[in-house]
Parts: sequence; C-alpha cells; structure tokens
Amino acid sequence: MALLVISTAGCARFPSAAAAPGTSSSGAGSSTPGVSSGTGTSGASSSWRPDSTGSSTATPTPTPTLAGHAGRYVTVGLGDSVPSAANCPGCVSYITQVGDRLADRAGVTGVVVNDAVAGFPSSQVLDQLGTDGVRSRVADADLVVITVGANDLPDDSDGSCDPDSGCARMAIAELRTRLTTIVQQVRALQTAPDAKVVVSGYWNVGVDGAVGRQNGPQYMTTSRTMTRLFNAMVVEVAASQKAIYADFSTPFIGTDGSADPTDLLASDGDHPNAAGHARLADAVVSALGR
Repeated sequence: MALLVISTAGCARFPSAAAAPGTSSSGAGSSTPGVSSGTGTSGASSSWRPDSTGSSTATPTPTPTLAGHAGRYVTVGLGDSVPSAANCPGCVSYITQVGDRLADRAGVTGVVVNDAVAGFPSSQVLDQLGTDGVRSRVADADLVVITVGANDLPDDSDGSCDPDSGCARMAIAELRTRLTTIVQQVRALQTAPDAKVVVSGYWNVGVDGAVGRQNGPQYMTTSRTMTRLFNAMVVEVAASQKAIYADFSTPFIGTDGSADPTDLLASDGDHPNAAGHARLADAVVSALGR
C-alpha cells in the first residue's frame, strides 16, 4: 500500500505552529533528510484516543492493506517545522512514529526519510518536488506525510489582517491552489501500489497554550479562527483530490476548543513536544483507519 499525508496552512506570516524561530527558510530541497530503517516501534502513547470526531476521511477509501512493496514500507515526510520536530530536542517526529507503526503492522522493514524543513512555506515544498532527490524518494514511497502551510499565513499580531479581511481570504485562496498542486504532483510521482494522500490541519497556525494566552484573548480568538478557516480549506482540498484528512485540532484542543494544549507543546508554545508528536502520530494512524 502507498500512502501520502499532507498538512498545510496560507498573506504575511502568523507566529506559526509550523515555524521554528531563527530558522532560515531558504534552500528548498537542500537539507540532508533524516533517514531511519528498521522495524522499530513508535513508542507513541497518550490518553487521547481518536474516534469519529477526532479525525475523519474527506473521501471514503478502502481499508489499507499495509503491504508495502519489495519487503519494505517506505515513509517520506515533507513540510515545515512541525514534521521536522523543530524545537524538540531528542523527539521522534510523528513522521517516523507513523512509518514505524505501519511497517510493524505490515510485518515488513520500515524505511523513513524525513525531508521536512523548519521554516518552509508551501511554495518551498513545491520547489522540493522539482528536485531529483525528493522526486525519487516520493516515487518510491508507500506513505508521504506532508505538514505545511502555517508559514504562509498572515501575522495578525498588529490587527492588520484579521480572519474576516480580504488579506486572509486571499491567503487561504492562494494556499488552496498550492496545496492542490502539491497533492497532484505527489500523486503523479508515486509508483508504489495503491498510493494514498492524507492531508492534515493544525491545532493552531500560531502559538497556543500558556504562551498563546500571554498574547491576550484577541490573539487567541484570531489565531483559532484563522486555523478553522485553514482546516476547512484543507478538508475541501482533500475531498477534491480523493485524499484522507487527518484532524490535528481535536487531539490538542478538543472538539469545542476548550482543552489546554500546553502539556503537548514545547516551551515556545509553537511546536509539539514529545507527547505532542505521539498525539499527532495517533491522529494520522487513526485517519488511515489503522
């Protein structure tokens, strides 16, 4: 089985769940990807357990067989600082955790290549898809996991681009086009049997938890509203491209947004900590029906 997982967000920049402070966003495709191989287990565990409200499929798909190919199950990660496990020293990214778990269940050797780069917006993921190395890895992958887009969204910390403004609507519309193109290009490259795409949202395209609350109630309202608009767009893109949508919001903030995600976030309030990565791995596996 081949699977692809994508998560994205879109005018100038929100303090983003996908951005690593101080990290350069230049050099698409220039980083050395993290590679792991084996039949390792993810070690992911948490009190949250996904259900029908925690993740959803945008389009019904058959239950994956997780057979892999050539005795291997290959997972590739693309995107920003969330899948790259930025600001989380020693953490195992949910990309690796998902790949390991699916390989274990298939009873084959797991290979994980994480090409995600902190600071990347969606345009740089598109640039990556034009490089020979990434194209080759995507072509061979059973699962491609992409989380990108928060770095595309406007920074409304000064109130200049709230979610009801033309600036926000333009950002979401432009991101919709890029995300659709990303999914289409990955699908065109993949050669493994039964290739799939999983597209995820965010819990917040800005900072959240205790750090977010320090910015005041207006910031929290604006960033959460922008996130809901973004996630709704991703659901629509997933449906239009026959992809699977993985909900990253419910595991962090609950179905009504009242849960406090502080214990799932690094000290910057922006990126997942080890517990957060385990929670995201659960969400992706659940979205895949596994």
